[in-house]
Amino acid sequence: MAGLTNHSTGLARKATQTGEFRRYAPKILPMKTLLLIALCVSLPTFADSPENLPVPVDVLSELVSSTSESQPPFESRTYRDGDKMVSYYFAKCEYVGSSNAPFGKVYSALFTYRHNERRAGQHSIRVGPDTRLLAFFDSSFRMRAYWDLTGHQELAFVLYRSQLFLGKTVIFSFDKPPADNLVVLEGKTYEVPSWNK
Repeated sequence: MAGLTNHSTGLARKATQTGEFRRYAPKILPMKTLLLIALCVSLPTFADSPENLPVPVDVLSELVSSTSESQPPFESRTYRDGDKMVSYYFAKCEYVGSSNAPFGKVYSALFTYRHNERRAGQHSIRVGPDTRLLAFFDSSFRMRAYWDLTGHQELAFVLYRSQLFLGKTVIFSFDKPPADNLVVLEGKTYEVPSWNK
């Protein structure tokens, strides 16, 4: 986002110097405003369906901010590995949804991190599978649990009411969790998140 801000500032400065700023600036809507408009347009479609989940921009920003100072695997970093520099960095965050679980409010989002390598005199290249982390947060946006989905195929989750969906299949319900509190996805076992209020 910093790159976008600097770029926009540069354009504004250049436009002011050329006398074009006043002519075009009133027609430009801030990105946040555009996102909020898109959110409002999508809200009515969600009333009875988990498939059209709107993205609350303020909540999503809180979830991303909550992980910005976290330890690995949510920490972006660059380190040396032999003769190359390796970068592990945040790529995107997809809102999964929210639920009023018996133990409190739950928010969920899917985070993607990527890996780049660069040797001296060469361009950086993307390597390995993306790290994909399904994180669960409490009502204060504190991360309380996560599932490491690295290596799985692309999975589309939705948290709606008390249930976590994978596509149209219910993975678990906070109201009636599995007896052993575990779920299995593509042969890997995950614990249904829960915590004390």
